[in-house]
Amino acid sequence: MVGTNCVRLSNDASFLKENSTSNKSNMYGDMFFDKKNIFRFPIHNISKSEKSAIILIYDNRNGMLFMNNDVIASIRRLDEIKELPYDWNGYGAAPFSSELIDKCKKIINILLPQPQIYPTGRQSIQFQYELKDKSYLEFEIFEHKTMCLFVPKRIYTEAEEIEITDAEEKRIKEMVEKFYGNSSTERRNII
Repeated sequence: MVGTNCVRLSNDASFLKENSTSNKSNMYGDMFFDKKNIFRFPIHNISKSEKSAIILIYDNRNGMLFMNNDVIASIRRLDEIKELPYDWNGYGAAPFSSELIDKCKKIINILLPQPQIYPTGRQSIQFQYELKDKSYLEFEIFEHKTMCLFVPKRIYTEAEEIEITDAEEKRIKEMVEKFYGNSSTERRNII
């Protein structure tokens, strides 16, 4: 049975069969993986007549395993950012370091909901959240610090900004939970 934190790939085994014969895939028992360390496990649905698969991504650089489909989408976005070449923005921006990408992946792995993710020309990666009332929360993540900006209802005169240098993953998670958990009148104390 496919869990809610897994991605369903197909209703039959053809996807898995195609991948097992490609040059980019290998097969060990019932587990398939490709060169990007995306693991696919064939499973049976309740009817047992249909086959599906779940998808897991294992990052062997930092030993992390990702299963949630929203997290997997964010991890793929970070991998795209990691591949940006020198001058990717037309203004001489340098490529992103593996250390920064790893730091962002660790943070992403504990965040729900997932942010919008953008590269910056300042050697940082931005995680952005916005609520229906236009309240905005942004984390600009550098290798050695994280800047947080909170703007309630996009009223910039009430904006708050802080620098986070310790327990970054935990602090970011707490701020995101508070951002989504409080009513708009209580949201003032996020930072």
